[in-house]
Amino acid sequence: MEDVALEDPRVLALAKAHQQVVHESVWHRGTAPTWEGLTEAEKMAALIEARDWLRAAGRIGFLAHDL
Repeated sequence: MEDVALEDPRVLALAKAHQQVVHESVWHRGTAPTWEGLTEAEKMAALIEARDWLRAAGRIGFLAHDL
C-alpha cells in the first residue's frame, strides 16, 4: 500500500463524512459542528486523522487497490 497524501480526495470525503456522523451523534447533538463550522485548524486535524485511518485500512486490506 502506497502512502496516502492529504490531497487524496478520499481523505477529504472521509473527514467530511466522519464530521457529519459526529455532528448527528446523540453524544454530540448540539455541540459538534458540521464540516463547514470547523476552524481551519480543526479541518486540518480532521484531514490528518482521516489520512491516517485510510493508511491503516490499506495496511490491513480494507481498501481496494484500484480506487
